[in-house]
Amino acid sequence: MLVNLARGHALSQGRTFITMDDIPLVARVVLSTAPMERVAVFDLLIKNGGSLDVNTISEGLRVSEPTARRTMTELFALELVDKQKTGEFDNSILRIDIVEQFRWCLGRDFRHLIAGFSPTRISSKSASFGKRSSKRGDNVDGDFTKLKEKGTPHTDDISFWQTYDLLENKENHTVSESSLKQSLMLSAKPLTASEAAQVIKELVDADVLKRVEYDVLVKNSPFSMSKNDEK
Repeated sequence: MLVNLARGHALSQGRTFITMDDIPLVARVVLSTAPMERVAVFDLLIKNGGSLDVNTISEGLRVSEPTARRTMTELFALELVDKQKTGEFDNSILRIDIVEQFRWCLGRDFRHLIAGFSPTRISSKSASFGKRSSKRGDNVDGDFTKLKEKGTPHTDDISFWQTYDLLENKENHTVSESSLKQSLMLSAKPLTASEAAQVIKELVDADVLKRVEYDVLVKNSPFSMSKNDEK
């Protein structure tokens, strides 16, 4: 799925091959779709040079020690970190260190990829750290209600069209629908997956956008002409 996302972004930019310009979107999707508690610990792990103990996590993220230990164990099971105790007793302080394979995440290249992006700061819809929500996943009815309360992007929504224009292939003026959805989910005012899909659907239904083939969108000619006339 991540490879296809990178391919879709490359196609939207008029390329048939993937470059590093396609990777930031993938990195942000990974960080924004992983369980938030793991992302929070991973973020703290990077800020602390790749090593953390359970007390640092508990104090830094304001969570209980059992919650911190559980998340540390999950990262160990995913082979992202090594885990060890600082003593021989059962209550000895637990410590994790990022494994060599992923130590590149501590460097400049990874910081450049995510460009300061942190889903733990922008995701107000996600469950609180340490709490498992029974409503995870897309709730179409609920999301549609929230979308109406928030207001749907339309032809006058500057932020929506800025995102659209950024992804637009300048040669044939098409946009990858999947890339557009992901970008809307990662924007300054992020939408859920179903909200992003609903926004696009409403613009297609209103003949503002046209779906010319699978995963390919284009502005309808009358709309494009009106926008050009305004300029």
